Amino acid sequence: MNLQIWPFPTCRSAARCSRGLASVANIVQSPVADLDLPSGNLVNYVFKDIAKWNDRIATECALTGRRYTYAQLHDRVARWSGMLRKLGISKGHVVAMALPNSPEYPIVFFGALALGATVTTINITYTAEEIARQLEDSGAHVLVGEPFLTPTLDAALKLYKKPTHFVTNGPSSSPTAIDLWKVLDDPSVPFVDPVVLTGEEPAVIPYSSGTTGPPKGVITTHNGFSSHLPTTMHPYFTLEEGENQDVYMCVLPFFHIYGMGPIMTCGLHVGAKLLVSAKFDSKTFVRDIHDHQVTVLHLVPTLLNFLLNSPTATPEALRYLRNVMCGAAPVPATAVAALKDKLGSSLLFQIGYGMTEVAVATKVPVKDERSGTIGQLLPNVTAKVVDVETGALLPPLADGEICIKTPSLMAGYHNNPAELIKVKGLQVSPSELENILLKHPDVADVGVLGVPHDRMGEAPRAYIVAKKSLREEDINQFLEPRVAPHKRLVGGVVFVSELPKSATGKLLRRELKKLA
Repeated sequence: MNLQIWPFPTCRSAARCSRGLASVANIVQSPVADLDLPSGNLVNYVFKDIAKWNDRIATECALTGRRYTYAQLHDRVARWSGMLRKLGISKGHVVAMALPNSPEYPIVFFGALALGATVTTINITYTAEEIARQLEDSGAHVLVGEPFLTPTLDAALKLYKKPTHFVTNGPSSSPTAIDLWKVLDDPSVPFVDPVVLTGEEPAVIPYSSGTTGPPKGVITTHNGFSSHLPTTMHPYFTLEEGENQDVYMCVLPFFHIYGMGPIMTCGLHVGAKLLVSAKFDSKTFVRDIHDHQVTVLHLVPTLLNFLLNSPTATPEALRYLRNVMCGAAPVPATAVAALKDKLGSSLLFQIGYGMTEVAVATKVPVKDERSGTIGQLLPNVTAKVVDVETGALLPPLADGEICIKTPSLMAGYHNNPAELIKVKGLQVSPSELENILLKHPDVADVGVLGVPHDRMGEAPRAYIVAKKSLREEDINQFLEPRVAPHKRLVGGVVFVSELPKSATGKLLRRELKKLA
């Protein structure tokens, strides 16, 4: 089933718009009444209740134990804003983040947003060329990276060729880099409060891949981003906090919309402790969940399968869990049932549905778990299914294109949207791979599409017309240093004599899929 974004009105009076649709047949609404939505600077709304939990732990590194209370984090957000102002950064400038999950990630993220700057998040597995393309496309003025990435980031900055402040999250090998840790502890850097915004200013530009070129920036405003907090965290869809502070296990990357919104931002908004891990480690994952008494766990299907099959994931090790959420790719009903059988029926297992362009659109309600579904629409969200060819509204259970209307809708792409390959929840552009492969001297033509993969969900496969004899390993060796691991051709390479094309020379991907 395809998905189309159904444009949301510029007016933020969501209640009026959706009530007007209530009488139209086959348009679905949330079971929850529309909410009054926040507006203005996102940072003010995220931390509006911080006085309730100033002394709570806000973020903690699972590996090193480095951590900040909410009061410490809030002060450092203001100090980072002050440092950015000293660097000449202001409303409309772009701060790029190439960081794994860390206790400092939300400091850098919200400190930039507080000042009115826009944040673009970078996948840390990207090559220097890929990072340089994102810096160029977003027009970044500042790049904040992890020290171990310094060689790659230095190379990216050389390719970018524009004056850019380089900041590292701790000491690094770069003689020109600014040490973020020193900045955050420097009393000479003044605190800066969040600036006044209308909320229609761009807040974040994560990148989502398309088929007509390199990955494209998805622009989300402060109002758009903040609107999904009260809708996602509504009591109908979210467990109330227990006697103790909730602890979120944060292993899914914050640079991805799933980690950025439902995990990092929503978690801080409700006063949870974020136990952050830079990457998944099969040797420590379950141990960390147990030792830190994790109560809320966000997964993708591959991590769910790990919990089902790992001998370390015993009911005793996971006994503090009360809520598991899964998304980013289809979740088998059999896997959900297996986890509940393993850990007990009292565990709330929720599946959510969303994407970079709309944030979260649906979620399984707290008191209405239904295995094999993506739940119900969040407040202020409406949806319909239309015929792909005619655009006509379709009745329940008919195959068609899902259209979503939501206040968290993106403000727009840098370019037009297009087809994606979804690898472990990450989006891959077929045309980006095609453009790279066409640089191989012996490749005459190429078409790339996604094929089903047991472990990855989908995997890229290339159909290649060769100028002379080529082997699959030749193609893989050419591609490996040029792209991140999730973009490699795990789906294989198929050599063909010609590609299916229209009379105008356009690649017919639907016909290509018949070869899969």
